[in-house]
Amino acid sequence: MSELEYFKKCPNNHFYSEELDSCPECSIESTDISNKEENNSDAPEEPTFGQSDDNSNENSQNTSNTRIIPTKKEYSWWSYDDEYISGWTYFGRSILGALLAFFLIGLYLNSVTAYKRAKSLGNDDTATLWGIWGFLTSFLIFTPLALITNTIPHWYLWFSNGKNQSN
Repeated sequence: MSELEYFKKCPNNHFYSEELDSCPECSIESTDISNKEENNSDAPEEPTFGQSDDNSNENSQNTSNTRIIPTKKEYSWWSYDDEYISGWTYFGRSILGALLAFFLIGLYLNSVTAYKRAKSLGNDDTATLWGIWGFLTSFLIFTPLALITNTIPHWYLWFSNGKNQSN
């Protein structure tokens, strides 16, 4: 799914890092949720997220107040990561990259955009080559073969159907 972080929950329902001893929001020492359940057995049980039934994990300390909460994975226009981009997103970023190519940052942006679109189409093996091609598009436009070296690859990245976005 996405990256997971570990948190504790204080009596006032604030979540904070398990590395801290007390809640920074209310400055009250956190208490063990299992102590609450022993004192108040009629209280409904709170839902837990991502807890494992396997107690053999040596690194787990007090799993009754440690929660695994999924966080949204963040993407950047400037990094070669596995962000899914559609054909129209590719087209828009390519236009922006072409305009910024005069400032040289567009060359890098075109490279990242072509790489991400190739990964979105499922071309994991050749994504690096598409990234190199994306960098060179601004130079290839001045060659006699620009129709072949630029137009056909752009159409492929723009109009091809990719794998389904899974979030």
